[in-house]
Amino acid sequence: MLSDSCHSGTVAREMAFPAMVRATVVPGEVVEPTSDVTRLIPLDIQAKTYDQNKGLYDGIQRANSRGENVNVGASVILISGCQDNQSSMDGTRNGLFTEALLKVWDKGAFKGGYKRFWREISRTMPASQSPNLFPVGVANRPFERQRPFTVAVPQPVPVAAPAR
Repeated sequence: MLSDSCHSGTVAREMAFPAMVRATVVPGEVVEPTSDVTRLIPLDIQAKTYDQNKGLYDGIQRANSRGENVNVGASVILISGCQDNQSSMDGTRNGLFTEALLKVWDKGAFKGGYKRFWREISRTMPASQSPNLFPVGVANRPFERQRPFTVAVPQPVPVAAPAR
């Protein structure tokens, strides 16, 4: 799971809005902090959207009242653009995290697992935006070590024919 959004370290709902970082956008280069380039939905638009969809949103909350206390039966790895207390900066065409991810991915030439992928992306980011690696659910070391964006299909186990 990838998230290039503000306060996305654990894709938490309760967010604090820290002071905006400064960044300058330079085409083809990683952004360095110097001017405001975070993108937020204006609070009046947030309120209007909630009001227009109140029944749906409140229904989802009621239907999932246990929230994050539910056991996840899958193996999930979140690599997010920043920590819960940080804002995600914009790049030239995408978010800064997305641009760093695409550069590290190098059109599929990247070799290594998710942890190395996250480390390489993190190395290109400014100190004001620290990507997070957040495993959720059932630990699955082979899944965590596989090359990102691949789906390893388990090989069938041969079954002996029943005796007659």
